[in-house]
Amino acid sequence: IEQWERREITSCSRLFLHYAKLGDDGATELAAALHGSQVTSLSLFGCEIGDRGATALAAAMEQIDAPLKLQILNLGGNRIGDAGVEALGHALQFYSGLTELNLADNVDITDVGVKAIAVGLDPAYTECALKTLNLWGVGKLTRSGVVALTEACETHTSLETVIVQPAAGIDLDLEQRMQSALGRNKKAKKYGLDAAKTPVTIRHQKSTTMKTNLMAKSKKDEL
Repeated sequence: IEQWERREITSCSRLFLHYAKLGDDGATELAAALHGSQVTSLSLFGCEIGDRGATALAAAMEQIDAPLKLQILNLGGNRIGDAGVEALGHALQFYSGLTELNLADNVDITDVGVKAIAVGLDPAYTECALKTLNLWGVGKLTRSGVVALTEACETHTSLETVIVQPAAGIDLDLEQRMQSALGRNKKAKKYGLDAAKTPVTIRHQKSTTMKTNLMAKSKKDEL
């Protein structure tokens, strides 16, 4: 980050740093550089970011005196755990601009972090505009976390797609309940979705296939 001139960061609208070894220090510096920037899409897939880096990015989203323009945040394939996700969930209560959040393949995230995201989506706190939430490969997610997400889908009318990896305890009834909640989204027609169908929520793919697709098609990582 130190080798880049600040204007180069603040003037671009899409910033992709896949597999750059930023770590928490680099993510913290980048979070500071985002203030006053034009960045709307930030993709940090596989950048060795942990809880401290994720917390710094969340704090940047919360600073209302220097609002970000960030709409897409990809933190997939990092080392983020519940502490970092809880910070991001808290940030969603204050920052309404985020439309896509990717936390895929952060294997240490549990129901605790996922429930914090669900709380952040509660319309009682904010007019959050989140449409896509990617939790593929969050292997410690159980039925308890999925129930919290489902309840969030039932109250958060902007959410259109939730991607989770099938896990023990996620039965057909719960999957259908989430599908039904997302299918009631009144804004679905704006995005060319068939009103008779519901958006995809639980994708029954092998984890290795999903990971290969994410690596091969970098633009897909921001979903």
